[in-house]
Amino acid sequence: MNCPVCKSPLSEEPTAYKCTQCGFRAWRAVAGNMIPEEDMQTLLETGRTGIIDGFYTRKGNRYFSAALEVKDGRVSFLFPPKDGESKRREDRREPDSVQNRMRVESAQSGTVFVSISGILGKRFMIDFGLVPARLAECYGVITGLRLLLHEVSARQRPELVVSANNREFAEYALREHTPKRAEVRIAIEQMWSLLDKWGPWKVMHEQRRRASLKGGVSVGKFPWGIFPWLEADVSDYNGKVIVELPDCLAARAQFAASLRTARFNGQAFLLPAAAKPVVHAWVRSVRGERGEAKKDAADARPS
Repeated sequence: MNCPVCKSPLSEEPTAYKCTQCGFRAWRAVAGNMIPEEDMQTLLETGRTGIIDGFYTRKGNRYFSAALEVKDGRVSFLFPPKDGESKRREDRREPDSVQNRMRVESAQSGTVFVSISGILGKRFMIDFGLVPARLAECYGVITGLRLLLHEVSARQRPELVVSANNREFAEYALREHTPKRAEVRIAIEQMWSLLDKWGPWKVMHEQRRRASLKGGVSVGKFPWGIFPWLEADVSDYNGKVIVELPDCLAARAQFAASLRTARFNGQAFLLPAAAKPVVHAWVRSVRGERGEAKKDAADARPS
């Protein structure tokens, strides 16, 4: 697929289509809304889409509908005309009138892109360490579900559509096959439990060509605000730091991927005493506590 601006070949990545020649970029998720692949292709081929529902305002309090167009070298909103009594009021719709969708896509083993659109607009990339793509996508869904359950009240939970890139994971989620590895079975069961807490849901397989990422999977900093519900018990014992995390497989996997010296004994993580400031920095970051996270990160730097 070519760039709509300079016609050079586009680079397809987990989060966007990018042009290395002119710098054009088309994000897969815009304003909390995962753009369907067919609309993305229309945008890149013709420079404009039809009206797309389910965008979310920056303040996070209203929905709206708009088309996307390529203008002045970037992707912009194109709003439908408003006329009298037929004026569109998508931003005042009830939450259940918008499809609630979660897209999980593992670009390579251990790293997963998660995009939530509809009632909650979020997108993030997470490193879960050296785990297969099917398990990374399961952890991604668990992360998204815990976030949704934390942010959305029970009376505002319409059907959730989960779109998975990995076929094996989708088949496990739909109970079409049983995982052979115990860790995958346990993760799938935890995901089912969270899906049942949410309410109506369905899982579908929508595979896209995986982009090849250069370098390692480490993002160089801790993920931000993906576990706002997390409560961690951090203590000292016999020259070690003991970290007890909630029974969330995704949170534990991300912690282990972020702090490579952590060792799990079945109940808690053990780390060297010097790692305590880094542990606090991770907790503040994943909880989304900005000011304190900066302070902890500064404390964690060597003098």
